[in-house]
Amino acid sequence: MRLCPTNPYPNAAADWIGTTLIAQRAQVAWSDPDVAAWMERSRLNPGRGLRDHADDPRMQSALTRLLTNAEPAIANLTRLADPRTRQLTDSM
Repeated sequence: MRLCPTNPYPNAAADWIGTTLIAQRAQVAWSDPDVAAWMERSRLNPGRGLRDHADDPRMQSALTRLLTNAEPAIANLTRLADPRTRQLTDSM
């Protein structure tokens, strides 16, 4: 499992496609229970504390939209990504 794949800093607008694709694919690895627990404690995790608001209907709606659209978004990013980025993320 590769937790922290190399993700080059974007230099142009089109670079954000590859950067986002790499980050989204890395999040799949972060679903491991031990890694998820560590991420929940990390102050650098922007999603930290989401579970504290799980009963809020606005949070439920947002998470539903996120989960509904995550896979199609990754597929679209893969389609749009530079071939070198696709090659890198295929090994993840």
